[in-house]
Amino acid sequence: MYQDPFYTLNELFSIYATAEAQVLDMIERIFERDSWLASQDADLQESAQSRQMTQAQDNLVHTRRTLEARISNLANVLSYIDRHQRNGDLHASWPHCADTRQQRDCDAAAKSLQLDIEHLHRRALALYSRCESAMTLAMNRASIAEARRSLQQGQTLSSFTALAFVFIPLTTTASVFGMNFQEMGTGKLNIWLFFAVSAPLGFLCFMYLYGGWSRCWKASKNTYMALAERVVVYIKR
Repeated sequence: MYQDPFYTLNELFSIYATAEAQVLDMIERIFERDSWLASQDADLQESAQSRQMTQAQDNLVHTRRTLEARISNLANVLSYIDRHQRNGDLHASWPHCADTRQQRDCDAAAKSLQLDIEHLHRRALALYSRCESAMTLAMNRASIAEARRSLQQGQTLSSFTALAFVFIPLTTTASVFGMNFQEMGTGKLNIWLFFAVSAPLGFLCFMYLYGGWSRCWKASKNTYMALAERVVVYIKR
């Protein structure tokens, strides 16, 4: 230990590696819970499940930042170990044992520690990659849920629009004729006139709603051409 200070610090590095392994275990357990919650299908309505999913997504962001710090620390430790490996260099700045057998034991301890830190570094990188994938999946799920919500709102608005096209012709006709009907005792018009005007107006509104004027014009034109051909055939006969 006196001749190779790194061998003295070996136990401290081993404690650090053990503590780091426990931290990664805890992060992995929390990550598995949050990734499962974040990957669930979101409800269309606000509920406890949707709030848990939002919290899980925030936890994934925090987990990614924590893993970034862990990866950086492990990389620094690896760099420190690599920098003080002797490899037989007599001009190395770090002291080393004069006895070959003792130096071989020191190198073996350093190599074992290096392998442990490299394993933890690879594990942290794998967790970081899984966290990125889970966040991407959670974002895709949230986008799908938002698309479903928009689709549901669009269907609701479409229903209200269709309902409005029922009442708009009736309201327009009622505002034009008012209460001037014989049956109501306030006018001279027959009430059948109200329905005679409302029915074609409602038909035109529905044609515009479901087909558009251009489609209505094409349908009318095709009908007219078909009738004209039949008339021509009938006249030739």
